[in-house]
Amino acid sequence: MLGPERQKKLRFVEASEQELKKEKEQEVGATPQGRKFFMAGLTDMAAQRFASAERNFKMALTYEPSNPNFKAKRDEAGKLIKNDMSIR
Repeated sequence: MLGPERQKKLRFVEASEQELKKEKEQEVGATPQGRKFFMAGLTDMAAQRFASAERNFKMALTYEPSNPNFKAKRDEAGKLIKNDMSIR
């Protein structure tokens, strides 16, 4: 592809790759520390250690306070703690 069509295509590809990268960062975190605590929280959730998971998600939020995925997981862990306590 040559000419103006090539430029349009290249810009689209670059923009879409940046968008995908941003989405992935939102999912697992943009900072190494945020990712570390987020992944630890996911591990705790899988092992049904909800209090520890909530603590890890809160720590991840200290590094990335505007990450909506981190907030959602923290809230989910908090609800599961309450449900777990009411069952016992």
